[in-house]
Order: sequence, then structure tokens, then C-alpha cells
Amino acid sequence: MSKLFNLFFLIIVFSLLFSCKKEEATAIAVPKIIIDTVQHAWQAEPAFNGFPQNVSTACAANGIAIFYSPLPSSCLGYDSITNGWGIYPIGGSSFYDNKLPVSKNMCTTYGSSQVKRYNTINFTNPFVRYNNGRFGYAITFDTNFVSFIPNTNALTASIAISDSGRVIYPVITKDTTHAYFYFWDTGDSSYILTVKNFQKLSMTNCAGCVPQVTSFGNRFFVGINDTTYLVRENLTYKPVLNDVFNCIFKYQNNYYATGFGDGGRTIYQTTNNGETWSLQFTVNVNRYGLVILNFDNNLIAYLGDQLWQVSITSTTINFKEIVNDGLTGKTITGLVKCNNKVWVSTNGGVFYRPYSNFYQFK
Repeated sequence: MSKLFNLFFLIIVFSLLFSCKKEEATAIAVPKIIIDTVQHAWQAEPAFNGFPQNVSTACAANGIAIFYSPLPSSCLGYDSITNGWGIYPIGGSSFYDNKLPVSKNMCTTYGSSQVKRYNTINFTNPFVRYNNGRFGYAITFDTNFVSFIPNTNALTASIAISDSGRVIYPVITKDTTHAYFYFWDTGDSSYILTVKNFQKLSMTNCAGCVPQVTSFGNRFFVGINDTTYLVRENLTYKPVLNDVFNCIFKYQNNYYATGFGDGGRTIYQTTNNGETWSLQFTVNVNRYGLVILNFDNNLIAYLGDQLWQVSITSTTINFKEIVNDGLTGKTITGLVKCNNKVWVSTNGGVFYRPYSNFYQFK
């Protein structure tokens, strides 16, 4: 009898222990996997997965949005007609310009001894993008050529294209007492690099400087040291300002330029085709590099990760901040509209949002 009682007692004990273990097992909390489903106003462009994220240029030509990364030198283009993307190399890390100038017919860059030109028509077509790049060696045009001048500023350009398709490149020659610039026309849409009307400009007291170059209609402005020079179509030039332009923009038939003076806060105006400039506004920004551009009949400014809509009167300038959710911590380097979307290039990829939602303000 006692044996049966002991067996019965052991069965009860083991049953209770098993029940406790089971309850302990079921009481252990299972970690939940939380997925961030926040829909940011600005979304990363998925076509840039695997593409260099430091994108320095956003521009558009012939219904194609073009994005350029200098490291390594390569482009990604979006065709609004076919809704397709194309990627191809521009020329490797030996190419110097951080901002890629683009006209309605071409984009161009340069290396230590050569220039390269691309046709922007049918940019995303595979055959075109692998066959439209054409090299030209500067030594064939000027036997005194030494090298092109590299651009060390990621936010400025040292090549520009005029409205007529004339290109300016800064160079170093065997004569080290002057700064030299090459000019030629490459404005046609053929796939052969044609250099027409080659000219060389010599500028005194500027040797070895790395310039900032901006086009202005068919004229150019060259920033060297702390001075901006106007270069006319006939290649005569003169100093016009003790500051260096960052960008030039048009608003209500008036021309303005942002400068790097006074901590990057200066905005100038010209009323005589760039012959003279006067200080018009000093704006409250906390670092260099304010860019203002004419964007779909409005003025848009960007600096760092911020965007503004800008309005100007004869005596005032006002900034209204645009929502930048999704861009926080990035540095905006370009802004472009194509196919009812607005894209921004940044140092951390390309982001977009529908144009219909672009003008949302903080």
C-alpha cells in the first residue's frame, strides 16, 4: 500500500513540475520585430541602389534628368518618355570637375590632359550612352598646354557652357605668369567631338588659381582668388566685383547672383548685362554655398539639407521654408523637375517627391 502511495505521490510531483515549466516557457516574452513604415516626404530613388551616393549634379535636358557622381566619375540618367534609367561611366576618377555642366545638347568634363563630351539626346539609350562619349586632347590645340586645373570645391563648377554652346575650361600652360582659359564651340548634336573656333584667353596676375566659372547668357564670369571677372563674347574681360559668384539667376527680368562674401550671405544685382554689380541684399544664412535658381517660374533656394521658396521685391527678399522630411543631415547639391517629379541630388543619394506636393511649407 505504501509503495502505491509513493508512486502516486511521485506522479503528482512530476506533473506539477512539468506544469510549472510549461507555464514558465509560455510566460517568456517573444521579441517583436518592428519595421519602420514611416513614409517620408522625400523618398530615396531606388534606381541608385549600388550607385555612388555622393551625387554632385542634378540637371535636365531634352526630357531627361541627369545625375552625376564624381567618385567615380559616372552618370545616371532618367528618360521621362520611356520611364527608364541608364548608367554609364564618364571617364574614371581622373576627371576633375565636381559639377557637370549640361546644355540642351551636351554635357562635358575634363581630366588632366583631355576633355570629354557627351550628347544628351537619347541619353538613356544603351547604344547611345556607350558610344556618344568623345575625347579631345588639349595638346593638339595648344602646344604650350600643361594640364587642366582641378576643381577642389565640391559645390562649385570650373567649366561652363554658354547659351550658344561655347565652353570654357581653365588650364595651366608653360607660361606660369598668367591664368589661361580655352574656349571652343561643341554645340552640335553629333557623336564626334568637333572643336570649332578655338581661342585662348590670358589673364594677368592669376596664375595657378583654381577658378569658379559661371555662364551668363553668352558671357562668362570667372572667380579667381576673391575677385569676379566678366568675360565677354569677344574675350575681353574686366574685374567687376571683389567677391566670387556662387550662382546667377533671373527673376522678373532682373539678374542676381549669390556670392561667397560676408560668410556667403551676399546677393548682388546687375542692370546692364553684367557690366557692373551692386550689393542688393544680405541674407541670414549660417554657412557658405547658398544656391538660388529659377525653378518652374519660381525661385527656389537650397543650402545644406534645407529648401526655400524665395520672393524678391525692389527692397526685400523673403525665404519660406519647404518641407525637407527625409533629407535631414544630407547636403543638397542639385534640384531638377522631370516627368511631374522633383529630384534632389545630395551627398547621400538622390531623393524625389511628386511635383504636386513640392510646395509644402514648414
